[in-house]
Formats: sequence, C-alpha cells, structure tokens
Amino acid sequence: MLRIAIAITLLLLTLLLVLANEVESQIELRFFILGSYKCPHCNSLKEYLIREFGSHYVIFCSVDSNSTCYDMLIRLAKLCDFPPAVPLTVLFVNTTNITHIALYEGTRFVGYVEYADVEKIVDKYVKGNPIAIVLGEVKDRDFWYALALGKSIKNLSIIGGGTTSIEEIKRESLIDALWRTVVLAAIDSVNPCTIFIYVLLITAAIISGRSSCRVGIPFILAIAVFYAILGLGLTYILAFAPVARIMLIALALALVIINIVKPIGIGKSVLFDYISRASQSPFISFSLGALATVTLLPCSAGPYLVFLAYASTLGYALRIPFMFLYIFIFVLPLILITLLGKNIERIESVKKIISEKKGVIDIITAILLLIVVLLTI
Repeated sequence: MLRIAIAITLLLLTLLLVLANEVESQIELRFFILGSYKCPHCNSLKEYLIREFGSHYVIFCSVDSNSTCYDMLIRLAKLCDFPPAVPLTVLFVNTTNITHIALYEGTRFVGYVEYADVEKIVDKYVKGNPIAIVLGEVKDRDFWYALALGKSIKNLSIIGGGTTSIEEIKRESLIDALWRTVVLAAIDSVNPCTIFIYVLLITAAIISGRSSCRVGIPFILAIAVFYAILGLGLTYILAFAPVARIMLIALALALVIINIVKPIGIGKSVLFDYISRASQSPFISFSLGALATVTLLPCSAGPYLVFLAYASTLGYALRIPFMFLYIFIFVLPLILITLLGKNIERIESVKKIISEKKGVIDIITAILLLIVVLLTI
C-alpha cells in the first residue's frame, strides 16, 4: 500500500508539473523596458531578458534619445510613487480581465495601481495587457513567470534589483555631450576649405578699402544659420531612425578619407567667382556664406555629421544648446580673423599656412575624428 501511495503521489506531482509547464507555454510575456544606455543595470537586464525570452519579446525604450520614453518614465514613476530611476519594466501578458497592476521595487511588492491609468501611458506600445511594473534589475525567470501567473514570489531566489537615478544619467549625459561637442567643433573649426575662402573675402575687402566686419559678419552669420538649419533637420530625422546614425557616421568618415586621397580643389572653387562682388556687399557676402556651406560640405562636413549623429541621441533640451555651442566654436576662427581688421600681413600669413599645410591638417582631422567616432560607438 505504501508503494502504491508513493507512486500515486509521484504521478500527481508529475501531472502538476506538466500542467504548470503547459500553462507557462501558453502565456506570452513581453517586456517594455524604460532605460538608459548609460545605465549598467538597464543594459544587463535587457541582455538577460533577450537571452531568456527572445529579442522579439523585449522592447527597450531609451530615455536618453527619445523624449517620449523620458516623459513616459516620469509619468509612470509619479503614478507608481517610484523614485525617477531606471530600469523601469512594464510586464505585458496575453491574458485579459486585468483590473490592477502589481508594483515591485526590485522583488519587494509595494502595492497596486489601476489598470486604466497605466494603459493610458504605455498600452499602445506593446502587444498584450500590462500586469506588473518592476523598478530595478531583476534577473530571474521564475520571478517574471510568477508575476505573469499571479503566483507568490516569497520563496523564489531572486537576483538583482539595482537602479540608476535619472539625475545621475543627466549628469553623465551633460559631461559626455560637452567634451564631444567641444572636440568635434574644434576639429571642424580649423577646416582649411572654409577658412581659405573667408581669408580671400576679407583680403579683398581690405584691399578695396572696405571694413572687414561689414562683409565678414554676414558671411559668418550665413554659415551659422545654414549649419543650424542642417543640424535641426538631420537630428530630428535621426531621432526616429537610429539605423541612419551609423550610416551618417560612415558617410562622414568616407568624406574625410576621400578628401585626403583626393582633396577638394578649393583653389578652383566656383565660390571664387563671387568673392570680388561679396567683398563689396554684405548681402552678397551672406549669399557667399550660404553657398560655401553647401558647396564645401564634402570638404568640411565630416566632424559635423558625426556630431549630429551623436546629438540626435540627446534629449531635445540638451540637443539645441549643444548644437549652438558647436556652431559658435566652429565659426570662432572666422571671428578671430575678422578681428585682425586691417592687418593684411597676418591675414596673408594665415592664408599661406592653410595653402601649404592643408594635407597635414586633413590627416590630423581624420585621425582625431576616427578616435572620437570609436569612443562614440
């Protein structure tokens, strides 16, 4: 009789196990992670969930590059009474009739919120219905299935729970953005193509007895305006097309390499036809600056394209001021040349250095740009 009882018990346990596995196989878990690429807990959790459940079931919404994701994080944290930190994961399942969403800080249950309130914020982004929100890095398959199945998690062995605060991410983003902007803009500012054209314009103005500021300022203003337009347009597009960032960086490096192998002939530029007239009129000088921005892009755009690819990953509040900082640093050498005033000898020496050292400047620019790109990736 004892043997029969043991056999029946084992059989029942086996059936229960089979039924439990069958239930798990029918439940489809999807993970919506609000996180940052600068957060080690976020990256670790993302990699774990992809490895355990598959990339098709994991969506990573970066609060760094997507203002919608950032706003969503702030709204959810406020709703759930969580501190503003990442990763914040919303678990979706393919079951229905959910009225309340369970909240966890790490593995500690902290309460419920109304389903309808969460649905307003995140439901349209993921297939299924939200069932739980977890703050922190939790890498345990049983934990996630327990949440999906409504089981107790008291006896589960849980790993993790770490978070990174939004303030820390902002601070790191600010420092990171500052050094990249300054370095790339400094590389771009010594571009020989634009400076050579500008030196010729200022020289022509001085020889004809006109003020260097009268024609120099409109030229600089035009470059700043058209650089800003180009930057705003490209960063807006790139913010919604992450794959295009890699393509843009590749294009920037290709332009730099091509310019070294087969330099742009600035001495034969079509811009030369306008320099004499531009030196006599602020309006024509502005047009020359606009034309230079477009026609000299293959020669001068490499660092700026890399910057724009990076800037598109920043939040809108950071993207705009850093773009204007970049443009200011880029035109700073032109401003300094303008301030030389009527010192024709110094201006001529600048032109001579650019003409003789253009190849060396291009090679140094390419090396520095490659280093920054490798650090960016």
